Amino acid sequence: MCEDNYRQMLEEYRGIVNELFMLILDRNEQKSIEIANLRMKIETRSHDKKVKEI
Repeated sequence: MCEDNYRQMLEEYRGIVNELFMLILDRNEQKSIEIANLRMKIETRSHDKKVKEI
């Protein structure tokens, strides 16, 4: 009986940890996308400035 309760609790914790891990991965992926977008904007602006100078 005690072992079954322990297993059930362990499974619940494992599910919670997996959810948290997925949230962290989603957030990191979103941040990576935001950083890539900012880099593209910066590159585009610096390219536009070079074109104007020429």
